[in-house]
Amino acid sequence: MTDLGVSEITEFYRNKTIFITGGTGFMGKVLVEKLLRSCPVRRIYLLMRPKRGVDVEQRLDDMFNYKVNDLKNITQTNQWVTRVQVPSKG
Repeated sequence: MTDLGVSEITEFYRNKTIFITGGTGFMGKVLVEKLLRSCPVRRIYLLMRPKRGVDVEQRLDDMFNYKVNDLKNITQTNQWVTRVQVPSKG
């Protein structure tokens, strides 16, 4: 802990851009929520793919409406910029 009570992890991620794979699984959702809630990150990129006939946009929407966490409220009250990078199918 630093003198002001801010953790080393929070300081490490301050103004960082983070790339996450597996962010739509349970632990990925927990990780994204924790980063958004606790760390002043600049941007989070999520690598996602369509799965079981559900496109990436729907999966992202489902992730932000997931009942266990509160990503929708976090992203509405703060100016977080999130982008989804979809891998090429070629």
